[in-house]
Amino acid sequence: NRSEDSILREIEKIRDTAPNFTGIISDLGGPTANMYRLHCKDPEIEKNCRKPSCVYPGVCQNLHTDHAPLVQLYRKARAIKGVKKILIGSGLRYDLAVLNPEYVKELVQHHVGGYLKIAPEHTEQGPLSKMMKPGIGTYDRFKQMFDRFSKEAGKEQYLIPYFIAAHPGTSDYDMMHLAIWLKKNGFRAD
Repeated sequence: NRSEDSILREIEKIRDTAPNFTGIISDLGGPTANMYRLHCKDPEIEKNCRKPSCVYPGVCQNLHTDHAPLVQLYRKARAIKGVKKILIGSGLRYDLAVLNPEYVKELVQHHVGGYLKIAPEHTEQGPLSKMMKPGIGTYDRFKQMFDRFSKEAGKEQYLIPYFIAAHPGTSDYDMMHLAIWLKKNGFRAD
C-alpha cells in the first residue's frame, strides 16, 4: 500500500505535467480498488496464517476491513485544486464493499462515471468456489446499495457485471442457470 501523501502527490504531478489535463483522473485504484489499507488485525496471526485467502470462502474475521482511510483518500483527492472528478475504474471487491455502506455511498455518489464494471463472474456455487468468489447474493446486495445511493444522488448509473462462460469445472447445469439468471435480470451476453 502506498502512502496517502504519495498518491496525492502523484495526482498533483499528473495535473501539473499531463498535456491537456482535463481535471479527470480516470482510475484511482489498483488491482483491487477497495483493498487500500486493509490488513490483518494482528501481525502474529498474519505470520502464522495458512489460509490461501483473506476473503474466501468468507471475509476472515481477522481482516481489518475498515474503508475509512480509503474514503478519506478519495475526499482529499477530490479536493485537489484543478481536479474535477476522480473515477474508480479498476476491480472492486463488492464482498468487502457491502460491509462498508459509507464507502459504497462515497463511491457511487462521487466516483462512478455513469457505469461501473463489476465481476460476479458466475451465479452458481460450483464455478464460484473454483474462482474463490462470493455467491451471487453478495452481488445482489451490492447492486441494491448501488441503486439506492445512485437514486439518492439523483444519478442514473449502471452496473456492468461480467461473467465467465465455461470456466474449468463448470457444468451444463451451471451454464443453464447462469443463462436463466441473465435473462431474468434483463442481460444479453456478448
